[in-house]
Amino acid sequence: MTAPALPEVRQCQDPDNHLFGATAVAGGPKGSWGVMHPGIGGHWATPEEVADWPVIQPAGTTAKAAAVEREMTTPATPTHITTPGS
Repeated sequence: MTAPALPEVRQCQDPDNHLFGATAVAGGPKGSWGVMHPGIGGHWATPEEVADWPVIQPAGTTAKAAAVEREMTTPATPTHITTPGS
């Protein structure tokens, strides 16, 4: 099973910016970004508004996520076989 590609995610890491800590997810209407800040809320942003925010590593690319994906897609190996009445 192949999961769909995750969208690009950026995070405001400038402590002087009022959106410090906010994340932006690509893929909104007309090329916009969905921006969410836990204390301020959310809004749609243009690509220019988040262009200088660093891209953050998607969870789906971590070693743990890869191990979970392997576990979910690898057929189970039976450890014992039972027969009716045994």
